[in-house]
Amino acid sequence: MGSDGASNMIGTKSGLLALIKKDLNGEFFNVHCLCHRLELAFRDVFKKFKLYDKLMTLLIGLYYFYKKSYNNKKGLLNTFSALEIKGILPPRVTGTRWLPHLSRGLVSLLRNFKAYEAHLSTLSHGNPKAEGLYKIMMGKDIITFVLFLQVLLEPLMKLSMKLQRGNITLVDSMLWIKSTSDLISDLKPRENENLSEVLQTGYYKGIALRQRGMQRGSSPSNNYMEEILSGAVNAMEQRFKLNQDDKSLIDCTKILNLKAWPVEDATFGEFGKEEVSFVCDFYKGHLSAANKDFDVGDTLLEWQLLKKLLSNRFEKLSTMEWSAVMMNLDDDFNNIINVIDLLLSLPPTSVLCETSFSQMKLIKTTRRSSMTTKTLNSLLTVKLTSPDISNFKAEESVEQWLAASFKPKGHRRIHYNRNSNNTSQKQQVETQQDGTSEEAEADPVELEAEDSIQEETIINLINIVYGDEECDNDFSYEAQDESMNSNKILDYAKEE
Repeated sequence: MGSDGASNMIGTKSGLLALIKKDLNGEFFNVHCLCHRLELAFRDVFKKFKLYDKLMTLLIGLYYFYKKSYNNKKGLLNTFSALEIKGILPPRVTGTRWLPHLSRGLVSLLRNFKAYEAHLSTLSHGNPKAEGLYKIMMGKDIITFVLFLQVLLEPLMKLSMKLQRGNITLVDSMLWIKSTSDLISDLKPRENENLSEVLQTGYYKGIALRQRGMQRGSSPSNNYMEEILSGAVNAMEQRFKLNQDDKSLIDCTKILNLKAWPVEDATFGEFGKEEVSFVCDFYKGHLSAANKDFDVGDTLLEWQLLKKLLSNRFEKLSTMEWSAVMMNLDDDFNNIINVIDLLLSLPPTSVLCETSFSQMKLIKTTRRSSMTTKTLNSLLTVKLTSPDISNFKAEESVEQWLAASFKPKGHRRIHYNRNSNNTSQKQQVETQQDGTSEEAEADPVELEAEDSIQEETIINLINIVYGDEECDNDFSYEAQDESMNSNKILDYAKEE
């Protein structure tokens, strides 16, 4: 099972893992989600840096500022058009902890920088929040920190995306983590062209940055860069540390990587024998229950024969998947198939569970709260198990739909036009002096109030779902509501 690090999941006394081992299955194995560990390692480094909190306040503030007001949003879009910038609206960086989401927020900030500067500087004369956002964003320390953070986030984001893939094994995940850690230790952020230009000139994209109490061309204290890089390496080592039993079982998953199988040489015969023996001892109860004739010696013999058979049958074994391999095996390999199936069931992350809950909340929203469980299950099955949209061939589905349209009973009226007299009654306002009438439009204030209620509901759900997690104490600022964010913006603006 893959889970997060919450005490209700991995607690040694009353956690779910401990209770399952005690009452149901002593061979049960839990993997603390590697993506969660990566996020925690990232927060371990940055939670003590005020600049990071200041940056998050800016990103959250920009999201609220342009999300909650149509006029602000329209003004920003007009600024994009006037400056000929292919900008993107500020994304939400709260409520989730995946590094790619934060990276999108940084990309939006840097891409829209000139538009933000032009629009916020205009609004700052009569809008205190716009003035606060402008002062924070124009600080040289913030832009320097954003550019540095982008350099650091690039390898971490690639690692996060790799860990979220469904076909990666545990041992491959650990190798990627070790390689990323080594890469971070060798990073030289000052060699980044944009960062070097800002440090030397105090300008970004031709716009002068604010340097409180400093002369143009001088640099704010950026000694934190080396501290953050070394801290990131240490945090990853601590968060991904494994005990001996976990490490031994995780190392066994290397036999699943067909790309890493050695060629037929002196090492080929011994490859995987120790790993198969360890798994047979670790999961002896499971394997015996699956096959009453289970024997470790027979399993090792099947493993040796399987290696020879696969290397002779498939010319490009490294391109094969285990699902295709198992379809070509007969009952003579029952024992080793069970071993491989057990190793394949060990999840490196709990991402599949997290994304499934996310899809469920997108399907069953507050406006569709009366949806039955049966309907929800059907929609989730379609959403989660359907092939990728890039592989979908629409022609067959369209032909099937059209064929069903002409059945004698229950056919669809594809040329049906709704009668205007049967349309739903539209709300209208009473005519005034000229006696004309017009359709009542939704009140923008009511729409903003509705969005605010939904936002508050989401924040409450975040607190309920993640309130018991030990890891989420570090992320409490990310669930800050609009009023809290506004107060922090004004506080930081006073320091500028």
